[in-house]
Amino acid sequence: MVDHTLSLHRFTARRSGRKRLPLFLVTLIMVVAVGVFGGIVAWFTALASPPYPGRPSIERAVDNVEAMCAFRAVTVTASARISDTAPTAPFSRTVYFTSNVVSNTSVAIPLTLTVSLTGFPPVKSCYLWAVPAPGQTANLPIPMSANTPTVVLTRSLTGALETTTLTLTSSYWLTGSLTISASHRLALTFTPDITPPVSVVTSSWQAVPVGQPIPLRWRAMDAGCGVRTVTLHYVNDNGLVGSVHLPGTRGTMDFVPPEVSPTRTMMYGFGTQAADYLFNRDTPTVDVWVMVYPWQVYLPVMMRNYPPQPVPGSVTLAGGRTCVYQAEVTLTVTSTVPGGVDTVARMRIANEAPIWDEDGWVPFTPTSNWTLAPGIGGRRIVYAQFQGQMGGVSTPPVSDSVLLVWNGNFETGALTPGWEGETAPLPVSI
Repeated sequence: MVDHTLSLHRFTARRSGRKRLPLFLVTLIMVVAVGVFGGIVAWFTALASPPYPGRPSIERAVDNVEAMCAFRAVTVTASARISDTAPTAPFSRTVYFTSNVVSNTSVAIPLTLTVSLTGFPPVKSCYLWAVPAPGQTANLPIPMSANTPTVVLTRSLTGALETTTLTLTSSYWLTGSLTISASHRLALTFTPDITPPVSVVTSSWQAVPVGQPIPLRWRAMDAGCGVRTVTLHYVNDNGLVGSVHLPGTRGTMDFVPPEVSPTRTMMYGFGTQAADYLFNRDTPTVDVWVMVYPWQVYLPVMMRNYPPQPVPGSVTLAGGRTCVYQAEVTLTVTSTVPGGVDTVARMRIANEAPIWDEDGWVPFTPTSNWTLAPGIGGRRIVYAQFQGQMGGVSTPPVSDSVLLVWNGNFETGALTPGWEGETAPLPVSI
C-alpha cells in the first residue's frame, strides 16, 4: 500500500512538473484554426453564389464573329478584363462557343481566344482548358501569360449543333479559395456559299505567227469562300479541245498552240473556269479568239485565209485575135489573189474540155506556146485553171476560144492528115 501510494505520488509529481504552452500561443493557434475553417466554408458557399460587385468578373467587349463559309477559318476574339477590386483568391470563367454549322461535311475550325488580364494584385498565370465534345479527345491545359496572351484551339465540327467549352482560370500571388463561375454563349453561324466565282481571260494580240506563243492574261474573283482553282480551256477550228491549270487567281502566261498548220491560218478560242472552296464553278465561255498564221503568209489583223481564197484569172489565145491559120498559138495568162497576201504558184491547161490530169500542174508562166486541138478547121477552146500558194484554185476555170480556118503550112503547102486526103501541092500563085 505504501509502495502504491508512493508510485502514484511520483506520477502526480511528474505530471505537475511538465511545462505548459504560453497563453498567447494557444490563442493564436485557435484564431488560425477558426480562420482556416471559415475560409473553407466561404469557398464552398461561393461555389453556388452568383457574381456580385466587388468580386473578380469578366466583361466581354467583343462578341462579333465573321464567318463566310464552312471552309474558311473563323477567329473568335474575346476581350476581357478583371475589375480593379483587389481579389483575394483565384477565379475561373467558362465560355461556351455554340457552333451551328450549316454544312454537309466535317470541317476543322480554329478558335483564337485573346485574353487581356489587368488588375491588382497582378495576375500570376492563366490556364485555358477546352472541354471536348462527346467522342473528342480532351485538350491539355494551355498556359497564358502577359507574354503569350493568345492561344489557338482547333475543333472539328461535324455539321450539327455543338458546344465547345473553354475554361479560363487565373491564379494570383495571394492565395485563397474563392471561385466564381459564369457562362456566356456565342453562336457561330456559317452560311453556305452558293454563288459561283467569276473569271475572264484576255489577250493583247489578235494574231500571232506560227512558232510564237499567244500572250494571255486571266483573273478570277469570288465574294464568298474565295477562289480555289482556275482552269484555262481552249479550242481551235480544227476540233482540238484541251485545258490547262492556272496558278493563283490572276496572272499572265504564254500559251504555246499545240496544233498549227504551215499552209493555213488557224483560230484558237480561250475561256476560263474558276471553282471556289465549296466547289461552285462558273460556266466557261470563249472570251477571246486569236489567229495563228504561217510565217510565209503575213495577214492583216482582221483577215482570215481559211478556206483558201479563190484565184481568179484569164487566158488569151493568139493575142486576142478571132481566127488563126495554124494550130500553134501564143498563150497568155493572168492571175492574182485578192488581198495581196497570196501569190499564184501553178497553172494547168486543157483543150476543148476542163478535164485535168493530176500531174498536169506546171509552174505559172504568163506567156507560153500552145498547140490547139487537132482536126479540121473550126472553133477551138482552151481552158485554164490557177492555184495559189495556200491551195486556193480558180473556180470555175477560165477559157478562151479562137477560129482555126486553116490547118496547114503556107510555106510548103502540106496538109495535115484528115484534111481532104493526103499530102498534095497547093495551087498558090505569087
